[in-house]
Amino acid sequence: MGWNEVEPLGRCRCWNGLPANPYLYFAHSYYVPVSSVTAATCTYSVPYTAVLEAGNVFGVQFHPEKSGPLDCAS
Repeated sequence: MGWNEVEPLGRCRCWNGLPANPYLYFAHSYYVPVSSVTAATCTYSVPYTAVLEAGNVFGVQFHPEKSGPLDCAS
């Protein structure tokens, strides 16, 4: 649990308006491995998917509601 830096891997439509490498709040140890749909990563022991984008589907591993004004609603 805690704040970790998230690194975008390229263009992600939900990343518009966010800083380059924000610190966002993660609240558990489950993770999605890095794959072809990974849009941003975080590293905590190993790199993992923090944001994924596949067509019109987006998913985030962090908790936007606890991360403050940073979110993927843009």
